Amino acid sequence: MRCKICQRELEKNTGECGYCGTQVKKSRIIPLLLGIVIAVIVILIVLVSLLWLKIGNLNKDSHQNEVVTTEKTEVHIDEEEKQKNIIREYMYRIKTYSLAAEGYEFDEELLNYEFVRAVNYSDGVGYILKDLNENGVPELFIVTTYEDGGYCIYDTYTINEQGIPERLFDTYSMGYRINYVIGKNNTVIVEGSGGTSHSIELYEMREDCKMQQFLYLGHETLEGDIYYKGTTYENRELCDSTEWDNIIKNYPEDDAIVCYAINDLTALETWFEE
Repeated sequence: MRCKICQRELEKNTGECGYCGTQVKKSRIIPLLLGIVIAVIVILIVLVSLLWLKIGNLNKDSHQNEVVTTEKTEVHIDEEEKQKNIIREYMYRIKTYSLAAEGYEFDEELLNYEFVRAVNYSDGVGYILKDLNENGVPELFIVTTYEDGGYCIYDTYTINEQGIPERLFDTYSMGYRINYVIGKNNTVIVEGSGGTSHSIELYEMREDCKMQQFLYLGHETLEGDIYYKGTTYENRELCDSTEWDNIIKNYPEDDAIVCYAINDLTALETWFEE
């Protein structure tokens, strides 16, 4: 680089000419270029950081979606297996009673022997599906049927939370002089009769799938007409016949119940498709 006045060669990075004293203006091009380069580098770093953050969020969202999808799939599979188990367990019990009705060998542990006797004087045998506590799982009722549309329950089942079938009532109390039917509002009506007594008990299903009695009505004629009401037999108290009759009217039998033929498993197989 030379001095503009004396044309002498200038030393590097000098501020004036050593010969004539002329001030030398420093070039602003290099600092300017350096600033531009630095600015570009900073912008690139920011852009790369934003892009990396965006990719990380996309991967995170994708992973979360995969987890949710997997969980939904597992829940769906579990629900399907649960439904298949219910159908399988109920089908086995229905077939057990079907074999007994036809006189074949059957699983003795699953059978109410009073049913075998009742088959001889009934018009048919079948089953009822009714979701008593509205939890999506039907309860199973094995019944004998009659031409007038009536029926009598001889065995009852539900499926507990572990997927295991459980009886709602002991079978020893079903059949002879004790009639079980389904009432409105998802109740079960148990009507018993003896030589001088008549009783009505009403049950409802709790959330834990256990049956709980909530009403007892009794009528005895041994020493005149005596009427009782209460939540259970042990907690009964006297009442008059008018009150007794009015209470009965509040708990009628469910006339919309459908009894399926014991050999027709379509209703059971399609229950969860509705």
